[in-house]
Amino acid sequence: MKALLNMLNMLLIVGIGCGCGSYPAGDYALKSLDSSDQTTVSIERKWISFTPTEPLFTTGIVFYPGGKVEAESYAPILRNLADKGVSTYIVYVPQDLAILNQDAAESIFDTDTRDQWLVAGHSLGGVAAAKMALEYSRVKGLSLWASYPAGSVDLSEQSVSVHSIAGSKDEVIDWENWENSAAQLPDTTEWITIEGGNHAQFGDYGEQDGDGTPEISAEEQLNQTEQAMIALLEDIETTSN
Repeated sequence: MKALLNMLNMLLIVGIGCGCGSYPAGDYALKSLDSSDQTTVSIERKWISFTPTEPLFTTGIVFYPGGKVEAESYAPILRNLADKGVSTYIVYVPQDLAILNQDAAESIFDTDTRDQWLVAGHSLGGVAAAKMALEYSRVKGLSLWASYPAGSVDLSEQSVSVHSIAGSKDEVIDWENWENSAAQLPDTTEWITIEGGNHAQFGDYGEQDGDGTPEISAEEQLNQTEQAMIALLEDIETTSN
């Protein structure tokens, strides 16, 4: 019952009941899809891949987009990480709802057979990412952006490196559920609050209904998130070696 209530709450957060379309990717995000000497970008049927010319990390990243947000909206940060030597992917999900294909990352794991992965997700996408972290032994890290696991997903006893990030001006997330999710995550989980950040500025898709007004730029929020991702990757690689 708790799992069902949590899922219904997340569905309400993204406004599925209103019948609204997805938030479209902004110009900055679309420009991030161009390949360069540093990174090759490939848009496939099931995912977008960002492959660095000179890989510096053995851990790859698979990212689940937020509910009713176009996958391309998250290209800026995943592209920046690739430019720093991290192989990254953004999965496409049906109707831009990760819960309709929570195992979307599996097709990437089947194609890219590296030994370890960091799964990440924004809002509703984090629900799917947490499920993958529980069910797949090759997943060594979990990055939650304004998100928390479904009630049925208990990672508290798992050997997974986790951080949970949220903006202090986020008025979309259920803060009580976010705080209570600590019981489902490892004791070593790092809790990161981006002061002045909000819900929508984790991607490039404009303002989100019901969100708070940010007090920092989108660039600053993305920079802080990127730094947290690099730190988590370094922790995974140190722990696994």
